[in-house]
Amino acid sequence: MIVGDGMLAKACERWKDDFGVLIFASGVSNPHCKEHEEFMREFELIQNCRKEVIPDILLVYFSTTAVEDPKRVGSPYALHKLNMEYYIENHFKNYLILRLPVVVGPDMNSHTFVSKFREWIKEEKRFTVQSNVVRELLDVENLVKFIEDRIAESRYGSFSINGIPTTPCDVAIILEGIMKKPAMFAQEGITKMQVKDLLEKYHV
Repeated sequence: MIVGDGMLAKACERWKDDFGVLIFASGVSNPHCKEHEEFMREFELIQNCRKEVIPDILLVYFSTTAVEDPKRVGSPYALHKLNMEYYIENHFKNYLILRLPVVVGPDMNSHTFVSKFREWIKEEKRFTVQSNVVRELLDVENLVKFIEDRIAESRYGSFSINGIPTTPCDVAIILEGIMKKPAMFAQEGITKMQVKDLLEKYHV
């Protein structure tokens, strides 16, 4: 079963008719969110799911690596995700909590920095980025494979991105790779430039 209709929900469509697995893909996805109403919407939705599913169902929940980042763990978004993790660990018998970085794929979250870069480049806006900054990008197909393997092995619990293949990308590399169009940005320092296969794959 799947709750949600975004990129992650679509990628996990193979579990749509599996009543032993619940993919919860309707959580708060904007890392800048501060709205209590949005946090409560997600919390109440997962409470309702718990009441309606079989006791032994496997819940797959998408959390964030922000809860492990000292600079971001105090944000309303990260604290909310930690509260959701705590609720799941105490109210579901079987669960798979995945702390994810930016997930790249078709129809990806519009709140990610990759989407913002794409928007700025398309509109030919000038902007500044820090040089030599690296971000981990997770291919949505690798994420689905990771979930498949854990379900097949009955290995449940909480997992960070450790063990899930990610693509470390320099911000400048991402900018040049997006849309195959030069970006008008300023930065300090010299950065090695090359186009990453992951960006080409999804034409972002």
